[in-house]
Amino acid sequence: MQPKSLTDVERLQLVNQYKILEKLDPENEKHYAELRKILEKGITIFYEKVFEDIIREISPAKCHFVEDVVHMFWALQYGFKKLQDKSGLEAQNVLFLGFDVRDEDEWRFAEYWRGTGALWQKTLKMDMDPYSPGVPTGRYTKMLERWNVIKTKYEGKEKWKLTKEEIRAIISDDDTE
Repeated sequence: MQPKSLTDVERLQLVNQYKILEKLDPENEKHYAELRKILEKGITIFYEKVFEDIIREISPAKCHFVEDVVHMFWALQYGFKKLQDKSGLEAQNVLFLGFDVRDEDEWRFAEYWRGTGALWQKTLKMDMDPYSPGVPTGRYTKMLERWNVIKTKYEGKEKWKLTKEEIRAIISDDDTE
């Protein structure tokens, strides 16, 4: 993602930053000098070199979706762990299998979030292999619809002790609910 143009002030700020980087990182001095010169001279067709490491932003809606899915799986895993009677359910039923890598935004956000050391790290312990298929977004959307109905009874409470029936309802493949 590269801008078609930059203001003089933006270019000056970036030029000064690259001058500093040239001094701070002698190992990459030539690279920074090249990028600085592109900006100094305003060679817009080469701005792609300056911005090649910048990936497009992830929308707040996508970030909230990932956050909601991970929170749902945390509640499923916690609820499963606290169940006295687990008959008919297995730990793998509530295991978060990741996002479909074809939806790069969700996968990127989950990958970032997993690396932050946040509480969600336990939930996101899935293999972040970019070549594994993950789960299609539509499946999580349907699960979230069911979860959003069920979770209202737990809001404001410290412990989320889902029942076996609630867990089954959320993870169900039955779209008629």
